Amino acid sequence: MENKKQFFSAAQNGRLETLKTLLAEGVDVNAQEGNFKMTALMHSANRGHLACLKYLHRAGAAIDMVTASGDTALSWSASNGHLPCLKYLVQQGAYIDVENNDGETPLIKSVLECRSLDDIPKYLPCIRYLIKKGAFVDGHDNYLERFKADF
Repeated sequence: MENKKQFFSAAQNGRLETLKTLLAEGVDVNAQEGNFKMTALMHSANRGHLACLKYLHRAGAAIDMVTASGDTALSWSASNGHLPCLKYLVQQGAYIDVENNDGETPLIKSVLECRSLDDIPKYLPCIRYLIKKGAFVDGHDNYLERFKADF
């Protein structure tokens, strides 16, 4: 149990060597944390720790596992503007149009987080990348309409 806590903490804080040690000790790479069911891979995507994300994936972590709310690692990287993590997950075959329990896709999550001019440098690259990679745009909320003309 203590190893599992350390495992999730290491993923959240980008401590790659700790992840390696704990996996070598037998921690399940796809273990889910608490009632929300976050995985270490999701924590790394959420915080933008690309090296940890890559290592966990290569160690067998599933990229399309979902939390209790239906979010995936791709959803977390999109909603926090972590383009390198987002690109890696898409390149590895993450489902780009996965919807969470609220019907939000990774693209919509990025759009929803882009609330002010200060947010544009962080989220617009993710939005552009997802659209370029074929994320479904038509038929969603009006949030997406304001971005379509830019692409």
